[in-house]
Amino acid sequence: MDRGDGSVLVTPESNHGIPGPLKNLLDHLYDQWNRKPFGLVGAGGMYGGARAVDGLRLVVPGLEGFSIPGMIGVTQVETRFAEGGPASDRAGSERRFDRFFAELEWYARAVQRARREDPIPKK
Repeated sequence: MDRGDGSVLVTPESNHGIPGPLKNLLDHLYDQWNRKPFGLVGAGGMYGGARAVDGLRLVVPGLEGFSIPGMIGVTQVETRFAEGGPASDRAGSERRFDRFFAELEWYARAVQRARREDPIPKK
């Protein structure tokens, strides 16, 4: 996590928020997340985990990270995927994820350049 320039967090929605074990993981790896972009993916429910993603958008700045504007919400997980990947609308899913990863990579490269030009002060 230290060497990565960004992260993707994938979470199911749990009681309109993020699961406790995910919050615990984020808290324990606090320093590794600082000043890095997060791509957020929610899964499940009627809204594709949107409420969990909203919860993550509140947590990530507390880790001194930031979430990219785009997000992916996956509804109907039980029927949308087959063993080999998306079972329905494969082309649409690939376009959405390609756009999402391109956005995350753009932010990660920008942060990487900034880190090279102006290193983060040691705490």
